[in-house]
Amino acid sequence: MRLYSSPLRLLVSLVLVLTLLPVILPVRASPDFILTTDIPLPVDTAHSTNTNITVTAAYGFMGTVVLTDAPSSGLICGSINPGSITGSGIAILSCHSLTPGLYNVTVTGVSGSITHTSYYPVNITAAAPSPAPNPATILGLFPPLLYGVIGTVITVVAVSAYLGLRRRNLRTKTPT
Repeated sequence: MRLYSSPLRLLVSLVLVLTLLPVILPVRASPDFILTTDIPLPVDTAHSTNTNITVTAAYGFMGTVVLTDAPSSGLICGSINPGSITGSGIAILSCHSLTPGLYNVTVTGVSGSITHTSYYPVNITAAAPSPAPNPATILGLFPPLLYGVIGTVITVVAVSAYLGLRRRNLRTKTPT
């Protein structure tokens, strides 16, 4: 008695067994973690950018992930805070540059023999020029305007006093 009468039946049986085997005997994945980074918004040279670095536990992972960063030349980054995460969590990395440009940051997470890397771009733009300082004011008035008003008032008072005194002298004089 032949078990399989044709090669086609053998192939169909083999495909069914290989398809159903993972369902019947599930494959258990090893504990692992997922490392992701947000892409920060562009900032100018006068500001820093903060990026969230997320470690997500997978398949029962409970280890400690040590995080390191490697920015491209010209980009200055502080230390990742916190520098390690147990299980799942979020760390923050702050970077800046004095030179506009598009930079890259490599973030690496290591836990025992597991290593994952994430890359993200940092766009640094030129800082907007500082606005011209507002001229100083005195009592809310532009100084030349204030001085002009004061000069006009003094002139009017002086002319009025002169004319008033002259008129008074003319009245008090008696003809001789």
